[in-house]
Amino acid sequence: MMNITNLILVAVLSNCTEFARKLELPLDLPLTTNQIRTFRVYELYPSLSVWVTLTNDYRFDFTRGRVYWFEDPMALQRQFPTTNHFGRKAVMTQAEALALAKESVTKLGYSPDDFYMELDPEVKQLFGLPHYEFTWYEPHRDSVPSISIEIDAASGRVVYWYALALYCPSNPDPDIPGLKELVEADRRRQVARYFPGAPLDPPKVEDGQILEVLPKIKAFAQTLALPIKGPESLEEVQASWISYQMITPDLVINLTNGYQFIYDMRLKRVDCFVAKESFFFSRRVRLRDFTGEWKMSEKAAIALVTNAVGKLGYKMETLFRQKPVVEKPNIRGKIVVPRYRLTWEQGSRGVLERRVCAEVDADAGRLVSLSIVGD
Repeated sequence: MMNITNLILVAVLSNCTEFARKLELPLDLPLTTNQIRTFRVYELYPSLSVWVTLTNDYRFDFTRGRVYWFEDPMALQRQFPTTNHFGRKAVMTQAEALALAKESVTKLGYSPDDFYMELDPEVKQLFGLPHYEFTWYEPHRDSVPSISIEIDAASGRVVYWYALALYCPSNPDPDIPGLKELVEADRRRQVARYFPGAPLDPPKVEDGQILEVLPKIKAFAQTLALPIKGPESLEEVQASWISYQMITPDLVINLTNGYQFIYDMRLKRVDCFVAKESFFFSRRVRLRDFTGEWKMSEKAAIALVTNAVGKLGYKMETLFRQKPVVEKPNIRGKIVVPRYRLTWEQGSRGVLERRVCAEVDADAGRLVSLSIVGD
């Protein structure tokens, strides 16, 4: 284990060194073990995650194959100003600080589109000092930051860089002998802890299971008048797996046309679909692919969802007497993404009994996702 830890340390330090070099941080490079105060592996599965604190209080957080969090000791994100912060004058304007924040992204090899920088950021001047914080938010996840960057306008440099958007897409872990075995052991430990009763090893999906479900997917799609054909054969299935996310087993089937369907193996019914055009249920979105006009009212969108659920044979009248939670894209700027996400929930004593969640494309006037829990 000690040898693997040393190899992890070398790989992570290499990534931190490259991050510091590209942002021209005032550090002695390359980083060495003599500069480390704290080194901690805090997660192995689903991806190797490590934080490193240097003796000068610089901090790096490595996960999903890259550094996604950096903090300079002068950053004001998690501390009150000290005497070192006062009596300093800005050497750049707010506009220049914003340009530097955007430039940091390209220096590190990313595209501004990766963090929705075509939108307007939230801007804060921290404690009235020459420190600017710029935050761009995920447009399809309410109040979730995509990236937050703090610029020390007195020194003219980046002092805080936190890209939460990088936490989902996964680069390969470093190629370290023995690491895959440790990751697999951690995966099994997490399954046993968080999904008691689920098998420790993912069960294999048999072709016969898929062939049994395909006609039910076809009937489901026809009932909702989804703009797809079939599916008729295994050749139209891109991937499939059994999920225990809802405790009882679900068969998840991704089709080659980009649609996903979820089949409840206990109740033997399809109760969820997500179209390739879904905005809210996509891991990453490109805003230019979702622009349009608001051609459907909220009332009409609600009617579209409730009618669809009724066509599928569910009796949800009691649930639908409630007013749904209505979400729209979190857009800062002039870009228009006409989508609704509508959610109804009903339960007792902390137990979910019924739930309907749907996304409506208000430009095309159609459902692009629907998930149903309960009868």
